Amino acid sequence: MLRRTLFVLLLGVNLALVAAMVLITPGPPVAHAQAVARGGNYIMVTGKVMDDYDVLYLVDLNTRTLHALTLEFTQRRLQYGGYRSLVADFRRATAPSPTRSKRP
Repeated sequence: MLRRTLFVLLLGVNLALVAAMVLITPGPPVAHAQAVARGGNYIMVTGKVMDDYDVLYLVDLNTRTLHALTLEFTQRRLQYGGYRSLVADFRRATAPSPTRSKRP
């Protein structure tokens, strides 16, 4: 009888401890996508060009420019490919075309 009482008591204590761990343990940490470091405002994205070349696109948020760098496999270094002004490109894309006519 004492053995059974002790077993039930220990089982109850274990269940209480497991329940406390489940209720107190926090969930997984929150992930922040595209967190920008304080040192600079840059976003980097990789991609492929013509299935043969890997390219690294670097967006400078301060100057609003897109830079392209390709990987030179023979020399094992990055080669700068140039830049584009995102402000000018988006302004051009949203400007109305002079050849379009308005329909009544």
